[in-house]
Amino acid sequence: MSNEMQLNLIKTYEPVCDYFDKNPQWKFIRLSNNNNTSQLTDQ
Repeated sequence: MSNEMQLNLIKTYEPVCDYFDKNPQWKFIRLSNNNNTSQLTDQ
């Protein structure tokens, strides 16, 4: 993956993370198959 593509993904994902952090009622959407939250996060 090119650096430009990686930067675009980060630029897109950052506001999404901010939105979910500021609106906890939507956090259930970010569920993942990572059961051990102390080691892994969706972010």
